[in-house]
Amino acid sequence: MIKTYLALFGAICILLIGNSPSVISPFIVGSFEDYFNLSKQSVGNLMSLELGLMAISSIFFSTFKINYKLSHLIILGVSIVLIAYLLTSFAINTTQLALIRAFSGIGCGLLIAKGHALIASNNNPEKSYAFFSMSSTIVGAIIIYVSGSILNNFGYQYFFISLFIFYLLLIPLILFIKEKPVNEVIKPGSEDLNVKTVSLLIIGILSFELASGGMWAFDERLGVEFIGISISSVALVLSISTLTGLLAPPIVLYIGNRYGRSLPIYIGVTSILMCFIWILKYPSYFSFFAGNIIWYFFFTMTVIYVLAASAIISPTGRLASWLNAAILIGMSVAPSLFGYILDRGTFIDLLPLLFAFILITLICITFIRKTLDQTE
Repeated sequence: MIKTYLALFGAICILLIGNSPSVISPFIVGSFEDYFNLSKQSVGNLMSLELGLMAISSIFFSTFKINYKLSHLIILGVSIVLIAYLLTSFAINTTQLALIRAFSGIGCGLLIAKGHALIASNNNPEKSYAFFSMSSTIVGAIIIYVSGSILNNFGYQYFFISLFIFYLLLIPLILFIKEKPVNEVIKPGSEDLNVKTVSLLIIGILSFELASGGMWAFDERLGVEFIGISISSVALVLSISTLTGLLAPPIVLYIGNRYGRSLPIYIGVTSILMCFIWILKYPSYFSFFAGNIIWYFFFTMTVIYVLAASAIISPTGRLASWLNAAILIGMSVAPSLFGYILDRGTFIDLLPLLFAFILITLICITFIRKTLDQTE
């Protein structure tokens, strides 16, 4: 039993490192903009490059069989990500920065693909992804708070060196992963995935992440520039809101799928749109604080139910990895798109776009509601 949980947490650590650029993207965006004196669209393009390559790499390594030991691939991926964080701290121009972050994106995608393959193979997907969500929330809250403090007091270089050290400390847990997924009853080549279901789910999640990922990427700028909060205060708000996401996994574990998965997803997506409207239409410290808390709670809940549904549809983890890639594609496109709008307007101008993306998500979920609610 202990070995099983250690193996699960090892797989979770792989995903934590793989998804790390997306988790701390608000501070990466802010640090690039301030240190290199870039426009919002330029820094958005840099983030788009890394997140886009993360998505492409994730799709590649989850779709095609690579004839190397799983442990060797994971060591390769972790090494690439950690070295990239270290090299980023010494970058002196945007060309170097782009090359290093592109290098990081490939390693992150590899880790995302292998992490999902390990987690989705578990017999209880709600439980596995709830543990993943809790772990990512705790780690995310810690690193968000620390990131704000380091950027505020020590600057750009120490920020990326601290990221290198922080994720280096997670490596011991990775040693407990099993060489093969826990449940190999279904082989990757034997899955009969419904094209309509997979397509609508990917489009829905992509649209959802275009809205949420764009807001998340510029959340630090929203607090600092639009509302007038200090960087350290923004870091505190984001870390507290991230910790609030810890409430979602126990609720998901308790409720499970007794009411289906589509209903919680509907509630989550709609509530997130309401948060965006509140923060942007009524900007204040309170709306920023409370809106981020509610947003992160429902975001965490929604992602758990979506990934749990994907694990039922595709027990090999292939669909979960594709969905993670769709999230990353959304996050990669959103910074450039949102940066373009913000360079020519203000944050309030984002509302029509946010509404349209969320509406597309709700329509897609409606068409595949029965599939999402299935139990086996």
